Amino acid sequence: ADPSRADATSLAAELHIDSGRIGEGLALLGKHLAALKDKPAQVGLHLRLADLCQFQAKDAAAARGHLEAAFKLDAGNAQAAFRLARLYADDGQLDLAEPLMELAVCAPRPAGERVALCEALAMACDEAGDARGAFEALALALALEPGRPNLLASVLEAGVKARCEP
Repeated sequence: ADPSRADATSLAAELHIDSGRIGEGLALLGKHLAALKDKPAQVGLHLRLADLCQFQAKDAAAARGHLEAAFKLDAGNAQAAFRLARLYADDGQLDLAEPLMELAVCAPRPAGERVALCEALAMACDEAGDARGAFEALALALALEPGRPNLLASVLEAGVKARCEP
């Protein structure tokens, strides 16, 4: 396939992936990515490659690399921020996850997924002894779903631990 042609490359990559040759499919898409000049198209392809790496190839490091590249190209991309913050939180890299959270909660995802990200970050912060980070993550979650059972109580408890009481 001609790597500069999106349609041919995508079709060939899909055929490889559907046939279980994930590496070949990813390599084709990588060649197409190198041929792209349009920044939004590059971001979209990085997000697609991140999906394929994470869910098909089971390669979290490669997925993270594509998400970081997408976010570097478009620092306002909430979808990339959401997925990257999720990976960072899962890996316990709170210093990298926390700055992404305000943008991540704006991602076009169901509210439950965004709240779950906030709760996961809050638990990771709490385990790391970062009471302020846990409080801030739960406060973001509360803004997303104020009627969620037990969330207000969790925010208040985290606020007491972080000494952020009004």
